[in-house]
Amino acid sequence: MVTLKWSPLFGATSYKVYKLGTNYMEEVTSNITFDGNSAVLTGQSTSLSEYYAVSALTGSIEGLKSLTIEKIPGDTSCDGIDWTGNISTDWFNSGNWSSNAVPTSSQNVNIPSQPVHQPLIANSGAVCNSITIQSGASLTMSSSIQYTLAVHGDWTNNGSFVAGQGIVDFASNNGYQEVSGMAATNFYSLKVTKGDISRMLEVTSLITLTAASNPLVITSGTFKLSSASTITPFTTGSGAELNSSKCIWNNGGTINYGNFSWFNNGGTLRISAGTFNCGTNAGNNIIYLNNGKIIIEGGDLNIAGSLRPNSGTSSGTFSLHVGNVTVCSVGCNNTDRGGFELNAGVPFIMNGGNITIRRASSNSSADIIILSSTSSIANGSINIGDVSTPPSQNIRINSAVPIYNLTVNTNNAPTATIVANNLVIKNNLAILGGTLQANNLDITLKGHWTNTGNFISGTGKVSFNGNITQYIQGTSPTTFNDLTIDGNDVIINTSAVPPVTNINGILDIIQNKKLTLPIGQMLIGN
Repeated sequence: MVTLKWSPLFGATSYKVYKLGTNYMEEVTSNITFDGNSAVLTGQSTSLSEYYAVSALTGSIEGLKSLTIEKIPGDTSCDGIDWTGNISTDWFNSGNWSSNAVPTSSQNVNIPSQPVHQPLIANSGAVCNSITIQSGASLTMSSSIQYTLAVHGDWTNNGSFVAGQGIVDFASNNGYQEVSGMAATNFYSLKVTKGDISRMLEVTSLITLTAASNPLVITSGTFKLSSASTITPFTTGSGAELNSSKCIWNNGGTINYGNFSWFNNGGTLRISAGTFNCGTNAGNNIIYLNNGKIIIEGGDLNIAGSLRPNSGTSSGTFSLHVGNVTVCSVGCNNTDRGGFELNAGVPFIMNGGNITIRRASSNSSADIIILSSTSSIANGSINIGDVSTPPSQNIRINSAVPIYNLTVNTNNAPTATIVANNLVIKNNLAILGGTLQANNLDITLKGHWTNTGNFISGTGKVSFNGNITQYIQGTSPTTFNDLTIDGNDVIINTSAVPPVTNINGILDIIQNKKLTLPIGQMLIGN
């Protein structure tokens, strides 16, 4: 029997497993049982090396195959050795094990409930492959001296783990390890030593982390939280820093960072579900450099301060597919960087979700700065303000790339001011309250215009150039400077009282295009 496990891929609906045949990789279609992101194969060779790869499917569309892994010859027993406790509670006494030998890193350990003496780790050098703590059983680590248990396989806790001051180090170069079980595991200090960012420790059961200082240590590899646990993994910025061999991935829990900023120095921050709270005070920032990656596939990322580069040339990647990113939730007090800032060298990918800036930053130029030279914008919204926005906020937008939707929210009537670059909106503009200040710059809109607040055009132009019939609507009258209709047809259908739309400058309707005013609507201009 061969068990394969892999990291689930966002958007995948199923998987295929391939095995090296005589000349090429062939799909395994018989003697295989899938269970989510794992598969069990039966009837495989124990005398020859075998090579496997996995591909992900979204519906009927298949992606690329993974890198190939080798199953070495041999028949490794999964039964492992049992704790008997015949002599004492000492983990290191060989007489306490069914094999009459202390476990090695290649041996699975099973701790049953029957022994009166349950195991205690009170010395250096404890290792095992996978470990299972059965219901009613326990494993205890010293409460007076810090020792390490190095786990090279999976951790299953159905009983009780008393961490003491112990470190549990998931120290294996295999691709996947898992923390699971019916019981919550209260780790004192949890360490991830996987050797490469592509190798993962996934937590699927409830855990806590209790050490007073940086209870999670990611030396290398990916730490993925896929349970509803609430953890505070780091207490300092240096503990939280990610380099190119480190990834932290929230897939359903609540991860809280304290009063500090931290660097994504070439590592990966990934959120697929759950809540990730970065910082508690103004100026608690996420600072990226050296191609630090931020990937949002769901859930919520709340940043007390700003999401910003380390310098004007810092590189990174920002992709938002589903979920919510809120910046300046407490305050952005740096004067040299915006509240949400992407350099030219940072690809901006937005296929959905929301980017919300709660309050203005202290930067002298702008609060939202998107200068990406590469972008892919297919959906999503940039929101000015939210239900917690304080009064008198002027939030400035400098975007060199199109955005999909722009919403100016109502609470305490924030102002959104366009600065530096003309703004292209690929879908809808909604001024739900407050003010949109064009600041003499142009706006190109491909969707609908809704104004229930205030629009100040200055000397700028608004161009409607969508591929659909576009509407000018809302409860507030809109005054344009120049208005151009050059995409499809536009219908003015406001519910303002009186239903007046004003044009102070030029109305330009391109040949074969149409501006329609239903009965009762008024268009007034010079």
